Amino acid sequence: NYWALQQRRTGPEMPVYEQLTRRYSRSVSPYSQRTLLMGPPLLIQTRRKAGRCNSQFSDAVVHKLVELGQRRYCNGEYDCEGLDDEFVQCPQADIDEDPHFGSGTMTFRHHPAHIEFLASMVNADQLVRKT
Repeated sequence: NYWALQQRRTGPEMPVYEQLTRRYSRSVSPYSQRTLLMGPPLLIQTRRKAGRCNSQFSDAVVHKLVELGQRRYCNGEYDCEGLDDEFVQCPQADIDEDPHFGSGTMTFRHHPAHIEFLASMVNADQLVRKT
């Protein structure tokens, strides 16, 4: 009974080998209009307000970073006034809409974001803007 059913099975209309090796003809007309799309890469950031870290682990990491920085860089000729645990902060829930490098926020995907040409952030020795 099983073999009788196997014999009746037809499989694909066109065998796989023929599907893979068959060539189809088609007409291709040249595209008559020349086009060019140019756009500079953009850096899109959603920035958050900085504030105190909200966990004991974060506080311990911040304290260790400050301690390491003071020991390594704040001796001899270097003055590290103001380098304390408040120096390193964590991002908070509130979105920061304050100007960043003199540029305010724009709406991107229904949220405020800082949008900047990537070249102005990585290829410029100095970034000067009217504030």
